[in-house]
Formats: sequence, C-alpha cells, structure tokens
Amino acid sequence: MSELIPTSKQLHDFIDDLEKCLNYEFKERIDCDNIVLCGMGGSAISGNVVADYCLRNSSKQIVAIMNTTLPNWINERTLVIISSYSGNTLETLESYRQILDVGCKRVVITAGGILEKLAKKNGDPLIMLPDNLHPRHSIGYMIGYIFGVIRATGCIGEQKDILECIESLRGYRDGLEDKENGLAIKLARQYIENIPIICSYSDIQSIIFRWKTQFNENSKYVAFCTTALDLYYSDVRWWSQGCRSNYTLTVILDKEGSISNDVSMSKMLKYLDDNKIKYTRVALNGHNGIENMFRALMLGDYISMYMAEIQDIDPSGVPPITLLKTKLKPLIEERTKDLL
Repeated sequence: MSELIPTSKQLHDFIDDLEKCLNYEFKERIDCDNIVLCGMGGSAISGNVVADYCLRNSSKQIVAIMNTTLPNWINERTLVIISSYSGNTLETLESYRQILDVGCKRVVITAGGILEKLAKKNGDPLIMLPDNLHPRHSIGYMIGYIFGVIRATGCIGEQKDILECIESLRGYRDGLEDKENGLAIKLARQYIENIPIICSYSDIQSIIFRWKTQFNENSKYVAFCTTALDLYYSDVRWWSQGCRSNYTLTVILDKEGSISNDVSMSKMLKYLDDNKIKYTRVALNGHNGIENMFRALMLGDYISMYMAEIQDIDPSGVPPITLLKTKLKPLIEERTKDLL
C-alpha cells in the first residue's frame, strides 16, 4: 500500500480527481432496465450524490442502497455497481453474494481486498481506485467512475454541466483554504462546543448527509442533518419552543438574499424568522444548482477538517471504526470463503 496522502491534500485534490474521472469512459455498452448503487459508509456517499443528480436526468430508475437488503425487483436485467474502497466491507460483500445469486449485471469499484478478488474470479468489470486515500475522500474518483458506468447504459448523457463548473469550483476552493477569514474556518469556529444541525433542500440530501458523516469522522463530533421539508413539517415547532443552547442550526441556501423557489424552504425560513428562532444562513452563490451541490460538498469537508485542527486532533483516524473492522475480520473471512 502506498503512503497515505494527508487529509488537507485529499480535500484540495477533490476537484482535480472529479474532473479527471468524469472523463472516464466505460469500455462497453451495458444493456439493462434499472440500476442499483451498492455501498456503505464513505463508499456509499458517492452513489448517493450520483443518485441525487440522476433523479432529474436519468431515463432509467437508479437507486442507492446502504444496507444488505437489496430490492425485491432486481433481476438479471439489473445493473449493480458495487463500491467499497477497502473491498472488505461486510455489508457490501453480503450484497455481492445476493447479486451473484440473482445473476445481475455487475461492475465493481474498489481499491483492493476481498471484493477485488471476487470481481476477478467472476469476470466482473473492475475499476481500481488509488490505495493511498481515506475511503471517504475517494469521493471524486468514485463519483466520476460511477457516472462513466451509468453513461454506458445510455440513460444519461455526458456531465458537461459539472465539467463547466470545475474552474469556478477551483476558485471556491481557494476561498475555503483561507484559514483566517474564509467561510469554512468561520463556521468551524462557530460549531466548536456546539452540536451542528444542517438543513437544506431535499434534492441535495446526499450532501447534507455528507456534512453529518464528515463531522462524525473527521471532527469526531455529533451532528445531525435534515431537509427543509422535514424541518418545517416535523421539527421546526420544537425549535420554537426552545431547545438546548448548544444546538446550532445552519440552513444552506442557493443564493444570498434571494427568495427560495422551494416552497418548503420558503415556509420554513418564514417560520424561523417570524418566531425569532436563531439560525445561520449559508449562501453558496454558485452559477447554478449543480455548482451549488459541489460547493456545498466541499464546504462541509473543509469545515470538518478545520474543526479537527481547532481541537488538535487527527482528522484521518477513526479508531472505533478501525476497531470494529478488526473485530469483524474473522467473520468476514468466514462468510466469504465459499465465494473465493
């Protein structure tokens, strides 16, 4: 295994990784009726982001799965893209077993492990990732490669709308790397000794979930995420009655000072303002919704790293997860020996 790249470098390289891998072309045409994206943890986020994007762009059903139970409707006409950075994730390997039994079309994305061995044994198309990243920061590679595989089914076109945003996103990255007055460091300071609750639009649920998990893993912080729809109809009245003083609500918006076209967001903001509920508005100010999606992803990643730095802790290590994987290793080997 190569020497691990520092977290700050991995975050900086995200845009370059994404640009490179968005130009990836799968080697053959895939004939399928629907698509399932399988993964867990950091490897699953990429599938969620792609599924959010494809919701309005794909002519085929695309579903992201983050557990071991696959949909009952999958069959030999289903394409399953299996992503696991380590290649040794128990839940993903259990899904692979079910996929084999059903006879689905398969593509594997991994950096190695048992999943690489299974893909080679069964003749599955295999896309290899660099082995010197944290799994959760291989997201630029995974998003690009997943798009490349899905394009081979003919249900989406090229991601020109994302590629057109790359230079603007690089400029946004420069601002995030300002450790004195940048937005990311300011929000990181605000969240320290508080519990962040992140809210945004329903069509970027994957991004706000990414914020939560990055705070959990990089910052070692409890955090929560919700959509404007859920907050308005389920949670906002709890806020109006008063909540713990260390809860801090952040609402991620497209533009500064603009009226949201999202009805739920507009209602929720009005309720918060009318009831004088304290919260922070974060405007992304990208040129369009696609750019804002990736701006939000980058912003959350940088905040989580700065929160770790403020606490003087290593953002890369997640000891509880490492311990769990160590304890699960004998079970994984036992569960997969008949497949190898």
